[in-house]
Amino acid sequence: MSENNRCQAYYDYVESMRHTLGYLSLSELIDIAKRGNVILDPMSTLISKDVIIGAHNRFYPNVTIESDEGGRISIGNNNVFFSSTHLLAVQGQIEIGNNNIIGDGGIRIKANIDGAHIKIEDDGRYVNNPEIMGTCHFGNGCQILGNITVQNCVLAGGGSFKSKDPDLRGALLKGYGLARNLHLEQGQVINGRGHFSDDLIELQSAYH
Repeated sequence: MSENNRCQAYYDYVESMRHTLGYLSLSELIDIAKRGNVILDPMSTLISKDVIIGAHNRFYPNVTIESDEGGRISIGNNNVFFSSTHLLAVQGQIEIGNNNIIGDGGIRIKANIDGAHIKIEDDGRYVNNPEIMGTCHFGNGCQILGNITVQNCVLAGGGSFKSKDPDLRGALLKGYGLARNLHLEQGQVINGRGHFSDDLIELQSAYH
C-alpha cells in the first residue's frame, strides 16, 4: 500500500469511528471553525454532533465535549477550553456562557444523572483540575480554582477576577477537597483544605 493510500485509510477509519460514536467529523469541525472558533488539533478534539457552539471559542488539544441519552450541552462565545477538558451530559444539561477560562490544568464537568443541570454564566475561571457535578449554578465572574469536587453548589455572580474590588467579584472556591450543597454570595470565598463548609466562608479581600 502506498503512503497516500495508508493516509487515506487512516483518515477513513477515524471518520468512521467518529460517526459510529456520534462525534463531529473532521470536516464538521472545520465548519465550526468558519464561525471564528479555533480548534488547534482537530484530530484530538471530540465534540458530539448535537452540541451547540457559538463563535470565537478556542479549543486546545485533547478536549472532549460529549452528550448522549437526552443530554444537552450549549456553549456561548469567546470561551477558552484548555487541554484535558471533559464535558459530559447524559440525561442532564450543561450551559456555558461567554468569556470563560475552562480547564487550564484539567477539568471534568458532568451532568450525568437524570435532571442534573450545570449552568456557568460569563467571565469565570474554572481551572487546576476541579470536578463539577450534579446541579450547580455559577454566576458571572465566579471561580473554582483547584482540585475540588463541586456538587450541587450555587455561587453568586459579580465582577470578574480582574475587578479591582475583590469583594465585588463573583464567588470563589479554591484549594482542594469536597464542596457540596454550598451557597456563596458575591465577594465570598472558601479556601478549602480537604473540607468546605459554611463556617469557612470569608470575604475575598482577606486574601488581597
